[in-house]
Amino acid sequence: MLVNAGISATIGRIAVGTHSPLILLAWLIAIALRQATGSSTVATTTTAGIVAPVVSGLATTHDSLMAFAIGAGSVFFCHVSDAASGWCASTSGSS
Repeated sequence: MLVNAGISATIGRIAVGTHSPLILLAWLIAIALRQATGSSTVATTTTAGIVAPVVSGLATTHDSLMAFAIGAGSVFFCHVSDAASGWCASTSGSS
């Protein structure tokens, strides 16, 4: 669906045009996809698929940081009615 909508091509053009660090770009892509789809799972898996060809040659520590950035971006701007918010509250003992 994202390919048909042209989002994938747009993200690709932005990635090539901007000279930002890859980790920042992955974080921003995950945030944008989270807001566009409303799903952190979709944002995580789609962002990982988009950046996978670029990060395949990175060191293990860089891969880990990239995964962390994508995960953090996929839960950015969560609202209290979001399922992830409820999970965080229940596991931290604040509910």
